[in-house]
Amino acid sequence: MASKSALWKLSHSLGFVQHLSVALHLALMLDSYTTLFTISSAAFVLAVSCLWAPWKTSPIPTYGVWYIPPFLRGLQAMMALGSNEDEFLLGLYRKYGSIVYIPWPMQQYILTTSRAINAFYASTDLHYPDALFGDRFFPMHSRAMAKSRLRGPLHRFNDVFSEKVRQLEEQVHSSQASYVDIPIVEWVMNAMFDSGLSAIYGPEFVRMARERKPSTIEQAHYSFDAAFPILVAEMVPPALHKFIKPLKDGLRARAELTAALEEFLDMGAPGLDDGFPKESVPWMEKEGLSPKEVAPMLLGDLWASQTNAPPACVALLLRVFQTPGCADKIAKEVSAAQLFSTGFNDTKLNDGLTFLNSCVNETLRTETSSFSIRVAKETCSLDVSIDDTVQRIVPTPKNARVCAVTRVPHLTDPLWGDDPSAWDPARFIPTGDEETSKVLLAKLLKEVRGFGGGVSKCEGRHLALGELKIAVAHFATRFDIEIVIPPGTEEDYSRFKIKGQSKLGFAPKKLLTRPGLGAFHFTSDMIVRVRLCES
Repeated sequence: MASKSALWKLSHSLGFVQHLSVALHLALMLDSYTTLFTISSAAFVLAVSCLWAPWKTSPIPTYGVWYIPPFLRGLQAMMALGSNEDEFLLGLYRKYGSIVYIPWPMQQYILTTSRAINAFYASTDLHYPDALFGDRFFPMHSRAMAKSRLRGPLHRFNDVFSEKVRQLEEQVHSSQASYVDIPIVEWVMNAMFDSGLSAIYGPEFVRMARERKPSTIEQAHYSFDAAFPILVAEMVPPALHKFIKPLKDGLRARAELTAALEEFLDMGAPGLDDGFPKESVPWMEKEGLSPKEVAPMLLGDLWASQTNAPPACVALLLRVFQTPGCADKIAKEVSAAQLFSTGFNDTKLNDGLTFLNSCVNETLRTETSSFSIRVAKETCSLDVSIDDTVQRIVPTPKNARVCAVTRVPHLTDPLWGDDPSAWDPARFIPTGDEETSKVLLAKLLKEVRGFGGGVSKCEGRHLALGELKIAVAHFATRFDIEIVIPPGTEEDYSRFKIKGQSKLGFAPKKLLTRPGLGAFHFTSDMIVRVRLCES
């Protein structure tokens, strides 16, 4: 390994020297002043280059070619990440292996393999950075969002979403053509927004949200969400925020959202009998905090719930209805489980919906990208071994930011079989004897990190999973959906593979400016034709 690394550095060094010699040769053909200037410049560049490589070695490779200054390599990495996230991240994995350092402005150690990421989450030397929304209420929040305490939120979600579906059903029923065409992204995002808002904050807050001025809660959320990637990156000094319109609008929207939540808390979370906003009121009083201090903490859940489940639902529906037989299989499973037979039976969401659960988890695997960041409080060691045959322990400097890039193992881990990039609705239904299947399923589920992992794993994941299953169950039991692609517009969409199918599926193109922030968003919409189920 050492000799291979030395040869790689030597080859790059020789390449640089060759370029330098050509430049000097050309300079000698010019006048003496130009020659002197060129030689001086070349000498300066060579001297500066020697300061960082190849003479300086590190067990952790640095992104980019050695003779380019580190800050330029960091900028190159940022541009590559923003232009094509998958291509950039998979390129890191193929070229550098399990770990690579990205210089300023990212200034992070990137982990790209399941084994290294598992060691990252298990490490007691790496600490979760300060939370953007505050962390004082995490213990109370964790209890309130536990799976066993989600009956009220799930029922509130179903009440609103089923009404949205009923209205769509009525539109189809009254249509002379016996179908309606809808923009799927817009419809789902709007329906999920009101349903998700009611699930967490209750119907009274939804009413307040619609009447809010100068912006509705929905408008303010999307303005804040547009600014969120820049804010969380912390690469724009706060003094410059007011000069950048998306940031200026986003910060104003954040203030509006915080004010709405402050008012809601001050009123005692009306319309709620359970849930963490309701529990925040006595906790707030016990901690001696004001609604103004607690409202920013609640904002974290409002943002997270609305920025992930809705686009994930779009991706899930498009895959279910473009995979032959998939929607029918879900419909039969839902009917057999009697999920909606006598009202909404929330206890059935986790029992008897094996195929639907598999579809949801597979979509989280293929259609999410989560970056988990930790900070080394002291110099420590990290296991980044590829496998058990060769152990590789690397030092992590004090105050280093280490980032687990979960997208890469989602697409490369051998656990996923021969074609990890294909959407396979049955991937999370292992075959074999009961005990072996149980162990394999646990391993598969552990490696899906659309909600992050470790102490930073999203506490709202159980609610989000429930929402996705409810939404798809309603659609699969009521509608047939056909994708409408006008002739000559195929290039306007992204394509995805479906296991066992020669035809590629269609989806809106992904928004590329949100790397590592969860479910993929879209740059545009697409039309689907909705008919009532024949059965």
